[in-house]
Amino acid sequence: MTTEKNKTIKAMSKLLYTILTIGMLCTLQGRADHHIKKSTVKDFEEFSKILEGRWLVDIVFITDWPGLDRKKGDKIIGYTEFERILDGTALEWTHYAAEGKFRAVFTWDAINSTIRSFLFGANGMLWQKTWWKEKEGVYGWETQASYQRDGRQLTGSGKMIFEKDLKSMKWSSKNMKMGTQKLDELRDVFKKVTP
Repeated sequence: MTTEKNKTIKAMSKLLYTILTIGMLCTLQGRADHHIKKSTVKDFEEFSKILEGRWLVDIVFITDWPGLDRKKGDKIIGYTEFERILDGTALEWTHYAAEGKFRAVFTWDAINSTIRSFLFGANGMLWQKTWWKEKEGVYGWETQASYQRDGRQLTGSGKMIFEKDLKSMKWSSKNMKMGTQKLDELRDVFKKVTP
């Protein structure tokens, strides 16, 4: 009985998280923003299909992250999973890095014609990004809002670059800042472990 109860609580918790996240995204989508890069529904569907699955991540910390017991320059292996949800209208991302757990939802923003994501982190981090297809195997991203537990804002933009086989990708950025502090180059490498 306890195992069944735990499964029910876990399922309800995941459903509540998804509903809250989609609600926030819908609220944010209600505002037209003419300064963001554009995408199509087809771009979002392709983006979701490519990402869906489990990945191992080589992470190099580019700063001391509030709420995580890691320092700038530390290297770890993270675990991440992307799953299409709600009949493919959203993509859920769960990421584990060191002591941290992060969860995000991606969806296509019809008002602004772009891919949008909203992330919650166990360390108190929140962010909202827009994503777009630049060319085959390359997606750009830009942070619209990001706040750390200590109140500092994370800003920047970058690229998600896939290898031709789509089994490996790199997240890169050279312009990220935490507050006014310029961060090291983002260079996390993801390797797909499921088809």
